[in-house]
Amino acid sequence: DCHRPRRAPRDCKEAQALMHPLLAEYGKDVTLYFKHFPFTQHINALNAARAAAAAQIQGKFWQFHEKIWENSEHLVPAVLEGIAKEIGLDFPRWYQEVGSEEVRGHVQRDKADGVALGIRRTPAIFINGRRYNPDELDLASLKDWVDEELGR
Repeated sequence: DCHRPRRAPRDCKEAQALMHPLLAEYGKDVTLYFKHFPFTQHINALNAARAAAAAQIQGKFWQFHEKIWENSEHLVPAVLEGIAKEIGLDFPRWYQEVGSEEVRGHVQRDKADGVALGIRRTPAIFINGRRYNPDELDLASLKDWVDEELGR
């Protein structure tokens, strides 16, 4: 039925997939910021967040981030280490930074920012500081919000 509403994404992986076409269309007009918000019930989430933050230090956050989503069902330490090697990180440096105070603090600050904003579940999207909270999270409604913020 054409009139049946689309369901909202069940998880961050589905919401993440909307960002690629959005950035392709609005690339020069928008900037995407990612904040870590690992949940304790997701056993590997904290390690994945730290691993991605360590990759960011070497300028490869987005490459690492993409690989995390490709492997999201099994993000054990060996998989995270494999990702680091696959995308060409300086592995000894990355491995040391994953456990560093700098990386731990980065992830903790991101989580604290989310808590302060009242985030209790993810995905959570903000556009110009305004919580994007539609009935349905789909590309068309996301583009409508961006267009509104851009005055289009």
